[in-house]
Amino acid sequence: MIRSEERKMLRSAVFPFMIVLLMWAVRIIQTVGHYDLSFLGIYPLRWQNLPGIITTAFVHGDFSHLIANSVPFIILGSALFYFYKDLAMRILIIFWIFSGFWIWVAARPAYHIGASGIIYGLWAYIMV
Repeated sequence: MIRSEERKMLRSAVFPFMIVLLMWAVRIIQTVGHYDLSFLGIYPLRWQNLPGIITTAFVHGDFSHLIANSVPFIILGSALFYFYKDLAMRILIIFWIFSGFWIWVAARPAYHIGASGIIYGLWAYIMV
């Protein structure tokens, strides 16, 4: 019984961990190549920045910003996939798009990067 529960916990962490690995890969590429990928973020009310709704979660300003998003994303993402296995992917996609859309509609005029909106959405969903 315990081994089954441990396996379930590990399986629930796989997808969130893969997303965070992709975030780290993007940040490392940014750092090593001296690239500024902030244009992949969301700039409110600019049609050309609508793809940022998807890409913004992978772009971070620095490693401290990335760490601040990585730990809660893994914890909350794992909890989401553990407790809501059948709905988890849909919920994650909804919060990803919903948070990005509202940043695009209502945020201050500047580039917005990171996964904080998704993290706050996951936290609210799990807590409620």
